[in-house]
Amino acid sequence: MNPHIKTRHRVVRVGNLLVEGPFSIRPPQEVDEYGWLECDLRLTQSVAGVVTSVAVYVDDSMNREEDFLPPVLRHTTWERAEDIRRALAGEISWPTATVRLSHVGNAQAEVDRVMRDVQARLGSAPFVVTGLVTNRAVPNAEPDPRGEIQVFARNGIQRVEVATRAAEDGGLHSAAVDAIASLTKLIEPISLEGWRETYSQDLRSEALSGLHYWDYRRPGDNAPAA
Repeated sequence: MNPHIKTRHRVVRVGNLLVEGPFSIRPPQEVDEYGWLECDLRLTQSVAGVVTSVAVYVDDSMNREEDFLPPVLRHTTWERAEDIRRALAGEISWPTATVRLSHVGNAQAEVDRVMRDVQARLGSAPFVVTGLVTNRAVPNAEPDPRGEIQVFARNGIQRVEVATRAAEDGGLHSAAVDAIASLTKLIEPISLEGWRETYSQDLRSEALSGLHYWDYRRPGDNAPAA
């Protein structure tokens, strides 16, 4: 197998995992010795080969009745198309996706508003019935020029995940795009030192099972950056 093709697969696999985000985010021990945060909302936009993702992580530690961890915003950008080109040329072996964490701080009311705005439209996105498709046909729907959006949301007893490029989606596309812009404006990057993310596979190898921690260090890096 062409080694550049294998590198391309690795870059795409790791890049997709970073965009989708981890199962949980664990803060430095000086913040909490055992606590962690999990995703309640993730918004992703893919347009012109660039992927942007903003997610809201909240305390989901077990047996905690007080001193909840404050929410954290996770922001990711990835020049996917350019990275694929560079990987096929043998120029990179790790995606250039950047991950930033930010405390919500005094912006909790704004984050709550954004989340409610998106959540309110999750049930209104129409799905075109296609039945059994054997020839890769797609519905005759007008695509939104702002690219594809993906929305993941949970409320404690429900989980919803929607991806669409359709222009007529009950306002979900506009709500998601506006929400990404609003949340991105709130990002004030914090130091990643001591923070860790948990994945179901090792970002540095091909291992596909177990629980793996990533401390924001790329292969060869000495320390994570904000």
